[in-house]
Amino acid sequence: MENLLSGRVVRGSYDRDLTPTAKNTLHHNHKIDERSPHKLPGRESGYWLPTLAALGSQPLAGSDYKFYRNVLGYKADNSGNNDATEAINAAVQDDNRRDKECGNSFTQGAIIYFPAGTYKICSPVIQLYYTQFIGDATNPPTIKGCDNFTGIALFDTDPYIPGG
Repeated sequence: MENLLSGRVVRGSYDRDLTPTAKNTLHHNHKIDERSPHKLPGRESGYWLPTLAALGSQPLAGSDYKFYRNVLGYKADNSGNNDATEAINAAVQDDNRRDKECGNSFTQGAIIYFPAGTYKICSPVIQLYYTQFIGDATNPPTIKGCDNFTGIALFDTDPYIPGG
């Protein structure tokens, strides 16, 4: 209800002194403003996820839980020259999200974000339960296997845990 102003829905929050106009009022078939939607200032891509997802949180996880993880923050190489497997798996397992140690008993999700680029995978990346892999939608990343790849698949889920 805080976005209602004189019975009209406006974009975002507003100053109480604001008078609604056609430019800042949300209509189903009009643009909110005249800025180009193709590229946001100061970013390589115009994709909204890197900016907004980092502001979100995982309910019941605690305020310090990192729900959104950009693989570049874990030192994944997006040039395609070096193996990025270890860095991507580190992003997946951060905040004590482990597969073998926990037996997949954790309930906290994660978004693993892949910015544009090429990621070389030399052994399986384990996509743990409740984990989403999302790439830049405006400049999709490329995932390629190493010439000497070892494993069953580039991405694996629900790995077999001996004795588990």
